[in-house]
Amino acid sequence: AVVSTQSTGEDGRASETLYTTEFATSAKASGEPVNVRVEGKAPVFVSVPRNITVPPGGSGTFLCNATAIPTPQMTITNKYQVIEPDLSNFKGATSCSLSQHTSNAITISNVDKPNEGWYTCQAVNKYGVIRSDEYLHIKDLCEGVVCPG
Repeated sequence: AVVSTQSTGEDGRASETLYTTEFATSAKASGEPVNVRVEGKAPVFVSVPRNITVPPGGSGTFLCNATAIPTPQMTITNKYQVIEPDLSNFKGATSCSLSQHTSNAITISNVDKPNEGWYTCQAVNKYGVIRSDEYLHIKDLCEGVVCPG
């Protein structure tokens, strides 16, 4: 059986959802069935990327961190290339599942105006998906002024 419970934060919004799976397995010593309870947890951001400003030709890095049970799959892509995941394709929590912290980073080198725009960090497992959008701004500090060199 799968049971869903949801915690509510002070603002009245859902803050965490736990999914519990119970199944019977045989104990090695006695052969008696043992009920094992495993709680699955949707991804939660530990930290999200921040908007960044990079000069032309420079490098910018987005870093994203999330935790979940089981381990979330993390991606960072251009916002307009994000694919909606099918949660039914992901495995549920098992007796081997532990809360896992996952990090993902993307560095864009030698940036130019075509790289400017929104990027999305996405964390997903069977129990949910979360996203955060961040902006890569290209700014030439010498634009409109005379720079030395």
